[in-house]
Amino acid sequence: MNLISAGQDANWLEALGQMMMTMAGFRHISERMVELAEEVCGGRLVMLQEGGYSAAYVPYCTVAAVEPLLGVDLGITDLFDTSSELERCKTILSVETLHTLKEARSWHRQWWKI
Repeated sequence: MNLISAGQDANWLEALGQMMMTMAGFRHISERMVELAEEVCGGRLVMLQEGGYSAAYVPYCTVAAVEPLLGVDLGITDLFDTSSELERCKTILSVETLHTLKEARSWHRQWWKI
């Protein structure tokens, strides 16, 4: 069984984390976890809801994380997706950051297919 500790602290409106995750990002992670659960443990998957302090955005991220587990798309539109701040942040991903992410992924491939 796969166990997901699902907190939304990484969302882009989170004042403490500021990790720039969007509703789409949380959905993508859940989709990947569903695929992994199918591959390694017959689809058994448990998600435990944890934290996130952005009262305005955590509900969006939670829905996005749960939809793939249920196999549904509720059609909820991310009202924050067109924020000018979010658009600006999409353009400042540095070469150094991309290189570091590539190295981290390569290191994790020792143990997992990613």
